[in-house]
Amino acid sequence: MSTASELLVDTGEISQGSPSQPPDGGVTSSNAEGAISQGSPPWLDGLQDTELREFIQNKGWNDPGEMAQGYRNLEKLVGGEKVPLPKGDTDNEGWERVYKALGRPAKPEDYQLPDLESAQAYHKLGLTGRQATGLSAWQDTLKAAQEQKAKDEEASQRAQQLAAVRKEWGGEFDENVRLGKRAVREFGLETSVEKLEAALGSGDLLKLTAKLGRGLKEDSFAGGSVPAAGLTKEGAKEELTLLQRGKAFATRYLAGEADAVRKFTRLHEVAFAGE
Repeated sequence: MSTASELLVDTGEISQGSPSQPPDGGVTSSNAEGAISQGSPPWLDGLQDTELREFIQNKGWNDPGEMAQGYRNLEKLVGGEKVPLPKGDTDNEGWERVYKALGRPAKPEDYQLPDLESAQAYHKLGLTGRQATGLSAWQDTLKAAQEQKAKDEEASQRAQQLAAVRKEWGGEFDENVRLGKRAVREFGLETSVEKLEAALGSGDLLKLTAKLGRGLKEDSFAGGSVPAAGLTKEGAKEELTLLQRGKAFATRYLAGEADAVRKFTRLHEVAFAGE
């Protein structure tokens, strides 16, 4: 009597009287090769490479004509024109062949881009027209974003500087701004005030113009007397022009030195009296 473990484990013994069964489900080794041959098309009988024969069977080619047709379709898909790969980075002729095959324009002008210098660089790198157009658009977008970021940062700095001056001046802020406006008007700085702000900063510009305006107020002459006897309007304008051309005087004047401010103010009053 067999034990349960013996019943559950295949011992490999074959009981007497049982017909011998081949392990492959009825196909013995003597006819195994015949079974494979039986499923193959007759035109493959002479093919000794078993893997190749199975590959052709899986493709479903029934005759050599179908196999040749499949190969021709593959050639159409891959393309008949072959471009040799460059031999290395220094193979300029080889790279030129590749660039041409990929669709690079004949010359930089053919990119039709507004920036010819960039187009020349794109052409040297072998970019196609589509690639060059896309790269140029990306660069324009990046440049615009950087410029906007710089403007935003500058605006933020100016706002912080103005807030600091407003806090420092307190209730005198409006009066100091009024004095600054007077200085800008009297000295004809309307066209250059933005450049001065960019160079000095918003806070320092406000302080400088307020100081200049206060100097104008303190140096006003009683009765509107002229600063120098015999000085004509034309002479005053000519002297003003010479002073404005001199870098030394301009430096002193912008620094708010009292003598320079007083001299400029008096000449300005004579030059534009009654206007």
